[in-house]
Amino acid sequence: IGVICPYRSQLRLIDEDPFIADQKQSGLEVSTIDRFQGRDKDAVVLSFVRSNSQGKAGRLLDDFRRLNVAVSRAKKKLILIGSFSTLSKGSSVMRPVLEGIKHRSGVESLPPNALQIEI
Repeated sequence: IGVICPYRSQLRLIDEDPFIADQKQSGLEVSTIDRFQGRDKDAVVLSFVRSNSQGKAGRLLDDFRRLNVAVSRAKKKLILIGSFSTLSKGSSVMRPVLEGIKHRSGVESLPPNALQIEI
């Protein structure tokens, strides 16, 4: 499994999680989009970070080549995690991708208290 994120600061936060550290010994790879270029995994989780009411997704998420690398690393399963609203408003590259996923009923919404739920 691979976890891809656009920003190094997010990568550092993910790496600090003890669960992630344990999973890395079993082959989990956590990296930025740029560092993942040329590699692939059976399953990839792509974490987009940005969520805001202004729909500002950031320049990195409006770069076709970078996003092409990100979404093409999965051999079997690709899971996108992010704010549908922010990404569809703030990224002209992601908008058609997200609309296609939504059209195929591939969008799941989390409950408002999702961050407080203990697993």
